[in-house]
Amino acid sequence: HLFGKTSTYRKVVWMLVTDSPHLKDFVPTEYSKPSRTILTTSSRGIHTRPSRQPSMRDVAEALIDWYLIGESTTVIQDGSVTFGQTASLRTARPLRMKTNVGYCQQVGT
Repeated sequence: HLFGKTSTYRKVVWMLVTDSPHLKDFVPTEYSKPSRTILTTSSRGIHTRPSRQPSMRDVAEALIDWYLIGESTTVIQDGSVTFGQTASLRTARPLRMKTNVGYCQQVGT
């Protein structure tokens, strides 16, 4: 299960990359604990909204997020966009897709 499994690691770091301000607030509040740190970036996801006239800063934010996702041990994504898929492919990291019941299924094995 995505959140219920206990870890044997002493220190776990989650990096949450999302355009949703709600998720950026909710996930760290709900899932942080002494053995787990949850990081978010300041990226606002504006690069995907042409009507907001994205700047070079917005594109740079997206590239930084994409790069950091590729440096993760495992990438978990909801499957709605290919952002996490291409980031995991860049470094051949394992990719897991979240199912609609909260479980993750490894892709490409």
